[in-house]
Amino acid sequence: MLSLSARWTQGLAADLEIEFSNWGTAPNGTPGFTLFGGDVINFGKKIEIRIKEGILFSGRILSIEGRFPEMAPPTLVITADDGLQDLRMTRRTRSFETTSDADIFRQIANDHGLKCDTDISGATYPVQVQANQSDLEFLRTRALDCDLDLWLESNTLKAKTRSSRTDSGLELTQGSNLFEFHVTADLAHQRTALVLGGWDVAAKRAVSVRTDSSALSRIVDPSGKSGPQILQQAIGDRIETIVHTTPWDNNEASNVGKSRFCEISRSFVRGRARTVPDSRLAPGRTVKISNVGPWFNGLYGITEAEHRFDDARGLWTEIVMERAWVGA
Repeated sequence: MLSLSARWTQGLAADLEIEFSNWGTAPNGTPGFTLFGGDVINFGKKIEIRIKEGILFSGRILSIEGRFPEMAPPTLVITADDGLQDLRMTRRTRSFETTSDADIFRQIANDHGLKCDTDISGATYPVQVQANQSDLEFLRTRALDCDLDLWLESNTLKAKTRSSRTDSGLELTQGSNLFEFHVTADLAHQRTALVLGGWDVAAKRAVSVRTDSSALSRIVDPSGKSGPQILQQAIGDRIETIVHTTPWDNNEASNVGKSRFCEISRSFVRGRARTVPDSRLAPGRTVKISNVGPWFNGLYGITEAEHRFDDARGLWTEIVMERAWVGA
């Protein structure tokens, strides 16, 4: 193996790319290609990457590439996706009547032979429509409205509220196991409030619900300040209006409005870190960052993880993380 990249992004299929040497002693004992036999590398074969702490990737091979560089031995590159690629490759138009989001996630998981683990609690909708969308795209839309992390773990579809992200059990400290860290607090896309509107068909009246910083109590450290708070103090009111989500009533508008406002607020602080390899660093989990100053110390939610290998650095992990606040 010459290089490896196993990338895991919240709400998307995890993907893998590996480059292998493809020249040496062939199966017949003569010099030649070593990986064109189909016995080791082939389409659809299952592949797993493991380290001591656990599985970094598990999926099936989807593409095979031959590389024949000038003045260098040939190599073979494979790419693979995890089980969410089955949901991505299945497109449908259908409706779910008198159902909840939890029911929708369980049904689609069952359609693909997966278990489902979700902590969603919410209302039952008269109807939800999957309109010419892949199963994965439709679930990502529902996850956005419900403020959920969505990922596949082993054979289980996980749909968990972001406020309940599990602790990875890791602390990354600058100057120790945190090799490199870049972090930005950016007001450009923050808003002090969000108004979500629509039309209540049954009651024949307009729907309009306002969400502000009071919705962030569960995702902002008590000792810190949120992006909306700082925006209000530094610049003034900046209100976002959303009118295209067509909520059924004020109750649904309130839930969707809180989810969208929390999503915007979490993008206030975004960081990227390079650290020691560890399978516990994955979307849906939190990590503690230390020794980076009072504004940026503390817990972050992981949204992306990439495990990489090359012959210069060996194996390491890069993560992208977010949170809605800066410290005092």
